[in-house]
Amino acid sequence: MLLSLIAKGDQAAFTLLMSRFMRSLTVFATRFLSSQPDGEEVAQTVFIEVWRKAGTFDPAKASAKTWLYSIARNRCIDTIRKRRLRQFVGLDSSAADIASTDAEPSQIAADRAELRAVINELDLLPDRQRLALLLQTVSDMSTREIADTMATSDGAVEQLIRRARRTLRQKFNRNSDVRT
Repeated sequence: MLLSLIAKGDQAAFTLLMSRFMRSLTVFATRFLSSQPDGEEVAQTVFIEVWRKAGTFDPAKASAKTWLYSIARNRCIDTIRKRRLRQFVGLDSSAADIASTDAEPSQIAADRAELRAVINELDLLPDRQRLALLLQTVSDMSTREIADTMATSDGAVEQLIRRARRTLRQKFNRNSDVRT
């Protein structure tokens, strides 16, 4: 409904859609890309594309949420490709930025190290596993919505998520065994 209004140029409908999805799309893209600025840029780009292409949305093929996350997924993949190209030619050497808190310095350091380890391990997952896991955990999407977003079957999504979790669990169990 909102997308058909947006296709007709309804700015109020566009504002409402943005208020419903901007935050969750930003969180999803930020986690997928391990970068707050890139995540924010992707979310904004999604809504630019929605404004331009709302008339192409077909509710018979997908829900509005699935369509938005499909656009976000594609923009994230584009961002990764650009990032890899920039790294290849030596133009980018950015690292993940972790916000500070008012906790004790030793606790902050431990939390940052743990967060870096999780982010690093997420980054090492195959793209499709990482995407499925993030869509489920960050975006709170159902298996069906994830399957629609990724253009695959429910069973394939379940397998991707299972493999991603198993890989992460094995990695962190191995690390905790080494520490103790």
